[in-house]
Amino acid sequence: QKRVKVLRRIIKMGAHFLASQNYNSLCALFSALNAAPIHRLKVAWSRVPSTYREQFNSWLSIFKRDFNHRALRTLLRKAGGSPCIPHIGVFLQDLVFIDEGNKKKVVYEALNGNEMLNFNKCVRIADRIKNLRLFQNERYSTKIKENRVVQKVLLAEFDKLKDVTEDQLWDMSTVVRDQDIKQANAPFHKLGGGAAKENAIPAPNPVSDEPVNVDKNNPLL
Repeated sequence: QKRVKVLRRIIKMGAHFLASQNYNSLCALFSALNAAPIHRLKVAWSRVPSTYREQFNSWLSIFKRDFNHRALRTLLRKAGGSPCIPHIGVFLQDLVFIDEGNKKKVVYEALNGNEMLNFNKCVRIADRIKNLRLFQNERYSTKIKENRVVQKVLLAEFDKLKDVTEDQLWDMSTVVRDQDIKQANAPFHKLGGGAAKENAIPAPNPVSDEPVNVDKNNPLL
């Protein structure tokens, strides 16, 4: 049940990232939930209300790689003139592609076959950097204040996990998955009295499931 609450909370965070056009954080969040060690926890995901699962699945259309991330690029173009944090990976991909796909110097027949700097490559790189810097022109609401306490907590948590390997994550995921399946399939009477309430994985209460709606008074908007 705790895992269900965490999944719901993270998806609600993603809804706010989407509303505030923070595509960089949304991509990080989506990638984390879509990672194999998390995505394979079928029992926990089955307890997440359908509204939240639909919200999560809708992000797939944003970050799918079809046609060179066309969906995400379209959103970034539409975000012009409003606060937005773009997915930095798209711009880094473009810069690497331009740099590695074009020679530093080219031969110009008009200059008697002499090699000169590839100005076309430089112009394309400068154009991508210029487009990225355009997102720095629009700021978010002044109601958003820097919270150093939260930053320190996040950095401390990231530091704890920096040495965790993918194999360790997979092993932890396996233990959790097997535990969830065992508890989900266990007959209620075998769990025993109070232990049943503590160890069983109850279905979500539809009354307490808040819809994934973004607060209109959110200072991020």
